[in-house]
Amino acid sequence: MKVPLATGTAVVLVVAVATGSWLALRDDRPRLAPGEIGLTEQFAHFADDDFGAGPSAEVTVPWGRFTIRATGVVEEIPPQCCTDEPRDVRAPKGGGWVGVQVDTPDLTHASIYGFEDFVPLEVAVVADDHRHALPGVSDYLDRNRESWSGSDYTEFVAVADEDAAVRIEVVYDGLTQVLDPETGELDAGRAAELTVGIDAVTRLDSCGKERWSAPYAPLRATDDGTNSLSQVCQLSYVRQPYHPGKGWAPEGTEWLLVSPAMSAPVRWTLRDDLPDESADAPAFRHDIDEEDVTFTGRLLLDGDEGDDLDGVLVFAVPTGERVALEGEFHFTGHDLRTGELVSARVTSVVHLPGLPR
Repeated sequence: MKVPLATGTAVVLVVAVATGSWLALRDDRPRLAPGEIGLTEQFAHFADDDFGAGPSAEVTVPWGRFTIRATGVVEEIPPQCCTDEPRDVRAPKGGGWVGVQVDTPDLTHASIYGFEDFVPLEVAVVADDHRHALPGVSDYLDRNRESWSGSDYTEFVAVADEDAAVRIEVVYDGLTQVLDPETGELDAGRAAELTVGIDAVTRLDSCGKERWSAPYAPLRATDDGTNSLSQVCQLSYVRQPYHPGKGWAPEGTEWLLVSPAMSAPVRWTLRDDLPDESADAPAFRHDIDEEDVTFTGRLLLDGDEGDDLDGVLVFAVPTGERVALEGEFHFTGHDLRTGELVSARVTSVVHLPGLPR
């Protein structure tokens, strides 16, 4: 049967339109494999409930705090800011994406040791027990330990199964904290015992009653203030479950970190020659710029002398329990009458309270 020309033209047009629609709908973007990163970007922000993101949680590590939130498995990475344009990659077939966002609002470190001693942090997505590292987020946090960038950082990783059970892991020196993306609940483990910020360190201007080695005695202040004495012993201390040189403390214990300091100037006299109210000069003096000062400490509980790590004494003590520390300063001063050098020793016992956990 002959087909009229007009009818044949209509059929061709219908086929062409259908073919064009199929071509327009076809997605030629490449699919990434599970574990590959589809987005790593600073300033890419998603708030709670955006793209399936759960509530944020605050994570504490030895150098400070940061907040973290994560999505469940989503079909697409969110479009670029201020546009509806999709990203240029797709998830694995049958899979999706998990996004993790961090910021760094509090970089006040908790201790009396330096940032240079810290180890790299690792953040990872675990989907049905398949672990995928987030190198961008991890590197961002490590780079900003000492100076806050004031922005968020976001990374999306491909996962194999759109129905995967997801958790986020934050690993620091072998200790893993686990975030539930849906609820924002964080299982911090021993990291929950970390204290950060200025209040974590206790500073003592006195170590209690001081005992001087014979034949010396401290010079007491007179009523008119002519002679004055600062306590010889001062110290700062903090109790933490972690120290960069020692790692995580054994279960049931924590590290007591003691940083001793010596008052200056220190003035003292002979025990049998204590000045009266009219005395106007000390017999001996030690200034703060003198370097010939040593400090030793030991726990009265077991005699442990601790480890001296860069001038900080580190002791293993029972978690949260009160401890007594005997400290001893050895130092050199000048005889102000003869100019000769003399050595003195001052011992004191300081009681350090436990911290509630």
